[in-house]
Amino acid sequence: GIGLELYVDGRYAAVSTSDLRPDALERFVEDAVALARTLAPDPYRRLPDPELYRGQAKLDLELEDPTYAGVEAAARRRVAAELEAAARAVPGADKFLSVTTSVSDSRAESALVQTNGFEGTKRGTDFWISAEVTVKDPDGRRPEEYAASGGRHRSASEPPEAVGRRAAERALSRVGTVKGESAVTTLVVDNRASGRVLAALLGPLAASAIQQKRSYLEGKLGAAVASPLLDLRDDPLVPRGLGSRLYDSEGIAAK
Repeated sequence: GIGLELYVDGRYAAVSTSDLRPDALERFVEDAVALARTLAPDPYRRLPDPELYRGQAKLDLELEDPTYAGVEAAARRRVAAELEAAARAVPGADKFLSVTTSVSDSRAESALVQTNGFEGTKRGTDFWISAEVTVKDPDGRRPEEYAASGGRHRSASEPPEAVGRRAAERALSRVGTVKGESAVTTLVVDNRASGRVLAALLGPLAASAIQQKRSYLEGKLGAAVASPLLDLRDDPLVPRGLGSRLYDSEGIAAK
C-alpha cells in the first residue's frame, strides 16, 4: 500500500491506496491533489522543520530477525500443539472447557519520503505465542485467562511449555473467586495491566491533545505532575525494542 500526505495551498489531506498499478497511481495522485484543494485551510499543518531530521542515530537496532525466512508452517503448528499440551498437563485440567493457542509472526518494511529532504526505510519482525484457557466454575461461571510471550526476534519467546502452563494456572486460580468488599486500600497492579495504566497517564501528552487544549497536562511543562518515586524514561534506541525506532512517522530523528 501507499499513503500520501499532501500540503496544498495551506490545506492538508491524507489518502491511501492498495492499487499500485502505475496508471492507477497517477490517477490517484491527481484526484488526491484535487481533493485537497477543496478543503478548508489548516494553519497548524505543515511539514516538519528539516532541522528535526538531523541527528539520527547511526545504530543497528536489530529490529529484524535475519532467520525470519526460515519459519515454516509446520513449525508454527508444532509450537501451537506444545502450548496446548503444556496447558492440559497442569493438575486440574478436568475443569477446562477450552484451550486456544496462537502462534504468529510478521515482517514489515516501509519507506518514507518527504519533499523537503527526508528519506528513510525501516524493516522489522515480531514473533508471538499465546494460550487462553477457559474453565468451569462450580457456580456456572466460565472464567478465562491467558499468557503470552514474544518480541522482535524468535528467540525472545519463552518456551511454549512455560506459556501454556502459566495460562492454565492463571485460569484455574480464578475458580471460586468472589468479589471483594469495597474498601480504601493500597492497590497492587498486575504488571500485565501496566500498559493500560501508563496509557491513561501519557495519552494526554499527545501533541493534538496539547494543541487543542483538551489535556490535563496542558501548560504543565516543567511542573511536578506525579510522585517523585515515578521514574519514566522514553528511550527509542533500545536494541530489539518493540517501540524502538531511528525516526518517527514524520521523519523526526528519535532521541
